[in-house]
Amino acid sequence: MSAGNLTPQEAYEAILKRLDNRVPELASRIRDAVQEGKQVYEQFPSNSSKQKTQKSRTVRQKVPYTYEEAVGIALEILKAHFVELPLVINSAHDNFAAVARATPLTGRTLFGMSGDPEKVKLEDAGEPKIIEVELVTATAIVATDRETVPLERVSDELLTQQRHNFERLSELLDFN
Repeated sequence: MSAGNLTPQEAYEAILKRLDNRVPELASRIRDAVQEGKQVYEQFPSNSSKQKTQKSRTVRQKVPYTYEEAVGIALEILKAHFVELPLVINSAHDNFAAVARATPLTGRTLFGMSGDPEKVKLEDAGEPKIIEVELVTATAIVATDRETVPLERVSDELLTQQRHNFERLSELLDFN
């Protein structure tokens, strides 16, 4: 066991304790995922005397994860948060930067009621764009009520460090 003499339960609890102090929302996500449990299927033979004509029953039920499985789930969530999400954000920045913004040359809105495309001016191709995610959606958005989170590009150095940290953590918490 290369988990530094920790049992899977101790390792899981240590992960949650550290996250509770630093990123409580992430600790809560891990707890929710682990508490959800896993689905298992159990097959029961038929109890009737007509066993040849009746099939056995299969029942699906939720069972809790073992602590070793819970550590694995915590690692997957940490990887998604600290490694994969920044990669997606950087990819979105790259894709948006390559696209031009179209501004109508007339005062009308783009693709007006007639359905005819209007003449537009293309600008900002190859330039970085501001990307925000709207947290509260509504059919009619009022600018003052809109809550958004800007998605900032993550530096390559930080991504490399996060990958390295995750690999080290995975090695430390390998119970095989």
